[in-house]
Amino acid sequence: MNKIIFLKKANIIFSMVAITLAIMIVGCQQEDFEMNSENPALQLKSNSKPLASDEFEYFGNIIKCRKGELKWQKQLSLILEDNDRLKENELVLEDVKYIDKIRSTHQLEDVLEQIFNDLSLCPVYKDNSNIFTLVPLKDISEKKRYREAIDSVFSYMQSDKKSNNQNDIFDLTKLNVVELTWKQQNVNFNTICLVSDKEGIIYDLLLSNIRFIEEFNYYTEKKSDVQTVPRLKSGAENTDGPVEYFFYNGVNLSGYLGSCLCYVACGAYGYNNNGIKTITSWNGPTQYSGASGTWSANASFNLIKNESQEKSFVWAWGYSTFYGNISISFGGFGAGFSVSGAKESKGALEEITPSKLY
Repeated sequence: MNKIIFLKKANIIFSMVAITLAIMIVGCQQEDFEMNSENPALQLKSNSKPLASDEFEYFGNIIKCRKGELKWQKQLSLILEDNDRLKENELVLEDVKYIDKIRSTHQLEDVLEQIFNDLSLCPVYKDNSNIFTLVPLKDISEKKRYREAIDSVFSYMQSDKKSNNQNDIFDLTKLNVVELTWKQQNVNFNTICLVSDKEGIIYDLLLSNIRFIEEFNYYTEKKSDVQTVPRLKSGAENTDGPVEYFFYNGVNLSGYLGSCLCYVACGAYGYNNNGIKTITSWNGPTQYSGASGTWSANASFNLIKNESQEKSFVWAWGYSTFYGNISISFGGFGAGFSVSGAKESKGALEEITPSKLY
């Protein structure tokens, strides 16, 4: 491989470190949502808090490093202590071993080749569950996507450094190689983890792709399912008085290196007069997308009918790892939509009319 390619990939990896730091700083400013039990679709509480340079997010908690403790060391120590998260996948992180500091583009290229070796194992999920199978990269149809994802992030960093000297950049980023030992069903294997003394864990084929998701699919007809005391239904549907309908569909994802949340929501308020329901006001439809760390998400809707007594819209959302660029487009007849750039996505047509209110 010639020198030009080495320098190009060095620039790529330098870029990743910078954007990791940028996303960590921006990500800590994202809104952390808490659902209101009375109106989970529309009353979302926001708590924003910027992260300090020695802090990071870990499954919704802000972790602060001790004086002199490197961020990646703290991250990996938490994962070692928190193996129960992977219990249902029978996967355990058993050991962490420091290998070496990265000092040259040649050494960096060797590390990348080890990370993306054909036999390297990567989690592949079925649908939107939290159960995965470890599959060699050579057997994954979208293998190139993993390398392209890391390349697209790396390409951002060079412009962030004041020096064009490659050795200076290595000194600034302080990249290191760590070997992780895993165990699944009594079989041990290793992954190569790229870390930075300043930004923490940069990339590991498992840690960067393992995620835990919770889908939200809430609407008024299911309200009785989440109440402590079941609603009395006999005659209630024809009782005069205020009626309402709430729709809320989205996904909340958390991973070892970040999280994301996206949703589409809509509410309708009205009145029931002797069995005749009318809508008096609307809240939405609205959309939200937010992410921190290495994950990304996007949600959107296309309003088809917007009248005082009826709204219909096509909604869609998607999420991806490693700062994926998720694009949602609508078109065609009825509930036509497409989501590109997402690892997983969902969407459908939602129609809200007075008959849905109660």
